[in-house]
Amino acid sequence: MDTPHDLIFDYANNLYIVDTHNERIQRFLVNEYTAVTLAGNGTAGTSPYQFNKPFDISLDPNENLYVSDGFNSRLQFFHKGNLSGTTVLGNENGKMI
Repeated sequence: MDTPHDLIFDYANNLYIVDTHNERIQRFLVNEYTAVTLAGNGTAGTSPYQFNKPFDISLDPNENLYVSDGFNSRLQFFHKGNLSGTTVLGNENGKMI
């Protein structure tokens, strides 16, 4: 982890952490010490599978993930199990949506 910024727990008490300076979202299953990357590829960028300083996360009841992508000025939505996000608010390719 490098500058973890936000964390949440899901219904099963799995831990989700925003790993801000590593440009990714990590999940730790209950009683596990190795994380799984759910979103982000570890490098800053603007593509649907990258972040530039993610800050906050939220889960909906279907375990879909919402991530505020700070320096890209956007909110990204990730369907459960999908590594590529969709911009639902903010900038997309430099344009406000």
